[in-house]
Amino acid sequence: RPASRGRLTHISLQDAGRRTTLLRAPPIALSLALGGQMRLSLSAFVFLLGTFSIQNPVQAQSLTWCVDIHQGEVVPPTGSFATAQGFITLDQATLTVSWWIEHQGLTGTHVATHFHGPAKPGENAGVIKNLGLGNPVQGSSLISSSQATQLLAGLWYINFHTTAYNSGEIRGQIDDLCGQTLCTALGNSWDPAGARLLPIGRFHLGDNALAFQSPGVPPGQFGYLLIGQGVGIVTPPGTAGQLCLAGAPIGRFGSQVLKSDAAGVLGPFTPDLSALPNPPGGSVLLGETWGFQTWFRDGSTSNFSDAVSLTFSWS
Repeated sequence: RPASRGRLTHISLQDAGRRTTLLRAPPIALSLALGGQMRLSLSAFVFLLGTFSIQNPVQAQSLTWCVDIHQGEVVPPTGSFATAQGFITLDQATLTVSWWIEHQGLTGTHVATHFHGPAKPGENAGVIKNLGLGNPVQGSSLISSSQATQLLAGLWYINFHTTAYNSGEIRGQIDDLCGQTLCTALGNSWDPAGARLLPIGRFHLGDNALAFQSPGVPPGQFGYLLIGQGVGIVTPPGTAGQLCLAGAPIGRFGSQVLKSDAAGVLGPFTPDLSALPNPPGGSVLLGETWGFQTWFRDGSTSNFSDAVSLTFSWS
């Protein structure tokens, strides 16, 4: 269930400390293409009454922040009409931080994008890391354990520097924890660490411009995006991976079947959150939490990425 305090929206689960819990779930009408003409219906596999493994959110391998970036957080404010939205993801196991930030309306030439800290909102601090240029600004980097502690405490911010505002035109504090991994992926024939699912694009629900990409998928394999609100972990027969959205109806964005590139990246997937596949049908509403996962072919079998949940707290 989503719980919120102020702007910070985080995710908690009943009986989160238990490694397994008994879920009473309706049949899930989901078919997965497993190769050739063979198809597997999960209606008979995700049980009416089943025991699924539940991962404690506190122990989630990756955490994701939604960052709204604007002039009002700059100290002092600049009056600029530029804005940006970004996803910042921390892999707590490897201490890898990744970023995807789209911006618009910057004044003058964009000269730098930085992580700054440690600092609370309303405070200024020095540069921690250069994030690069472009639109989107994207990348990843290893950080130290002390830096991860600062990030988790909400003491980092993103600053866009331009020729018009050398000290920073727009800024956003990284303190809105909006997502996490529901489970980690199993290894596949390309990447023993498994495929990941990373949110990209824009997180404001009214924009309906959320997207995802999955690195770590075997090259040249087809796959698609799944959506659901279940948190159970099951291993469907005939697959080499684990489905992490069991316990509630699962939707398949089957109209957007993509092929992974030579670098093993599948995507971007651009789901229409205003018209979800049936089941579950309907649309994503403000305040709801939904899970996403990629299914993909893996040679003669199939596999899954890790699963990511996002809470939609921005209109």
